Amino acid sequence: MSFSVSRLACDFLDRRSTLAWAVLASALSIVGEVLYGELAFVCPCRPGGRNTTAAAVSVAVPCALLFLGGCFLQADTWRAIRGSCRSCCGRNNAKGDAEGGERDSGARVSEALLVVFARALVAPMSWAVAALLSGVYYACGQSTGGFDWWKYSSMADLNYQVVAELLHKIPCEKILLSDAIDVLRQASIRKEVLASLRSESQLVGLGLLAGLIVATALTVCVLRCKSPTSECEASFVARYRAVERRVFADEADSLARDLAEQQSRAVLHHVRAAFEGTADEKGRRQVEACWRELSAVQGVLSRDGALSALHRCTSKDIELTEYDDAENVYAN
Repeated sequence: MSFSVSRLACDFLDRRSTLAWAVLASALSIVGEVLYGELAFVCPCRPGGRNTTAAAVSVAVPCALLFLGGCFLQADTWRAIRGSCRSCCGRNNAKGDAEGGERDSGARVSEALLVVFARALVAPMSWAVAALLSGVYYACGQSTGGFDWWKYSSMADLNYQVVAELLHKIPCEKILLSDAIDVLRQASIRKEVLASLRSESQLVGLGLLAGLIVATALTVCVLRCKSPTSECEASFVARYRAVERRVFADEADSLARDLAEQQSRAVLHHVRAAFEGTADEKGRRQVEACWRELSAVQGVLSRDGALSALHRCTSKDIELTEYDDAENVYAN
C-alpha cells in the first residue's frame, strides 16, 4: 500500500497542528534572534546606562512585535473580537435568555482569547530564551556596573575611577579599555568578565526555559483533568473540526465560484446588450449605474447584504433616481 507524502504531512498538521505550528514559530524565532544578534545588534559601549537601555530594547521590542504578530495572524483572534463586540452590543441573544447567552458567549470569548495569547507567547518566549542563552544582550546590559567587579582577579587591584571608565567598554572588543592598562591585561579583563556574564545569562535562560516547560506541563495536566470529555472524544472533536474546516472551505469555494459566474454573466449580458444597441433606455441607464457602482470604493462589508458591488448590481434593481442628479451635472 502506497501513501502520499503530502497527505501524511497534511494529516500530521491536522492532528498536531498546534504543536507543529508552535515548533515552527519557535524555530523561526530562534533563527531570527541568532541572525539579529550576530549581524545587527551592536552594543553602544557608552556610559550613562545606554548599554542597559540598548540591551533591554533589543530584547523587549522584538518580543512585543512577535506577540502582537502572533495574535493578529490567528483567525481565532478576530472571531473572539467579533464575538465580544456582538456580545457587548447585545445583538446575538433574544430578550428572554439574553443574560445567560451573554454569559456563555463571554466565557467562550475569554477561553478563545486565552488560547490565542498562549499560542502567541511561543515566539516571544523563544526569542527571549535564545537571547539569554547567547549572553550577548545580558553582557551588554550588565557591563555598566551591574556586577561585583572587585571579585574578578584581573581587576582586583584597580581603583574605582579606572574601573568606572572601562566597564561600559568591555563588550566592544575593538575599543581599548584604558590607556593606563596594557593590552594583554585588557584582553584578560574582557575575557574574564564576558565569560562570567554570559554564564550568568545562560543560567537565567535555562531557568526561564525550565520554568516555561514546567508551567506548560502543569497547565496541560490541569486542563486535561478538569476537561469533561474523554481523551478519545477530544481527539475525535479535534479531527472533526479539522475535516469540517476543509469541507467548508471547499464547499465555500465552489459556491462562491458559482455565484460569481452567475453575477458576472448577468451583468455582462446587460453590458453586451447596451453595446450592441438592443437595450432600452432603462437598460442603458442601469448599465451606466452599474459601472459607477463597480468603480466606486468598496468597503469591507456592506449593510445592505450585498457581497460585492457586482452582487449589488444584480441582487436588486438599481435605483435610477439616485443617479439622476449626477447625470444632470454631467449634462450641464
